[in-house]
Amino acid sequence: MNLRETTRDIISLVEERTGFPVEVMDDPTLKTAAVVSMARRKTVPAHIIRYLPSPSQPPDYVICFECGYILRLFDNPPGERFEVSGVRGGLEQVEKMLFAQVRSLGLDKQQLAPIAKQMYDGMLVHLRSIPIGLRIAAWLADEYPELQDLQRIQVTKELKLNSETLNPEIRAMMPDIIYRASAAVNGAFALFWSHRYQKPSLTQPYVQAGYRKDAGDLMEIWNQVPSDPSHDRELIDQWGEALGLRTWYQWVPYQAPV
Repeated sequence: MNLRETTRDIISLVEERTGFPVEVMDDPTLKTAAVVSMARRKTVPAHIIRYLPSPSQPPDYVICFECGYILRLFDNPPGERFEVSGVRGGLEQVEKMLFAQVRSLGLDKQQLAPIAKQMYDGMLVHLRSIPIGLRIAAWLADEYPELQDLQRIQVTKELKLNSETLNPEIRAMMPDIIYRASAAVNGAFALFWSHRYQKPSLTQPYVQAGYRKDAGDLMEIWNQVPSDPSHDRELIDQWGEALGLRTWYQWVPYQAPV
């Protein structure tokens, strides 16, 4: 794999700080740019980063971005490394809300269960990944300016995809709390990059849809919570509280291989 020197350096940094190897592989089946599976007990004793291959975009930025999640977790002492985990009560709430939302379509609860699970899991991933992802993006932009060309390409793609979720047809199929939370988080993402790129037009879809204040509230939290990794749980919890999702998840200890 022909990776940039910066990418290789960041991978080496992860391996040095965590004590576990990093394996990188392409995965054409991914529905997102990249994902990381951290080394953990009873599974593979390595961090595995998979990325969606693209003929026009090298994977360096998304690989480095996923490395950032590993580094931030391991920058905490072993006893302070936690991960977000779903709770049954949260999923049940989504199931009830979804059934009430779309029962006119004639679908029964059994048919809706996998859709509810997908929405619930997706919302938790969004809540967990975006606020911390913005920390990682800022770190990469400030410390590794040689990646900024690829960062801008990836950010532009994500901004476009996020704005497409404001489609009224999507809203009609989603429980209000999930739709509003998702729009607010996406709006915060747009607000962050509008400031970085000095391009206010990036927030326009969320202004027009009525989510500018919600996005601004999230970014105010983001700016007020200290940026070091020891405050990542606090940041996610404050966003969770603001979005009405704090009871939908719990924190569980990360279990590294022994």
